[in-house]
Amino acid sequence: SGSILGFAMACSNTFGLVTGAFLLGFGLSEIPKNVWRNADWTTRQKVLSHKIAKMAVELDDAHQELSNAIVEVNSILPSSTLMPHALE
Repeated sequence: SGSILGFAMACSNTFGLVTGAFLLGFGLSEIPKNVWRNADWTTRQKVLSHKIAKMAVELDDAHQELSNAIVEVNSILPSSTLMPHALE
């Protein structure tokens, strides 16, 4: 009875260790890493400033594409087709 109990405890501990190692290998440790990184305000500010700058560049590129598309449409179609109410 004692040897069966000891064997069951060893299997249980082994299962727990293997499962823990398996989950850590698949990113379960990323949550505490992100919490730790986000706790440092100076680093968080640098990361967010970089993201904002990147998004501003993307916004500027999208605005430039829109402006180019508007110019192209205006060169193809007469203005009366696009805005008939503007001629009144």
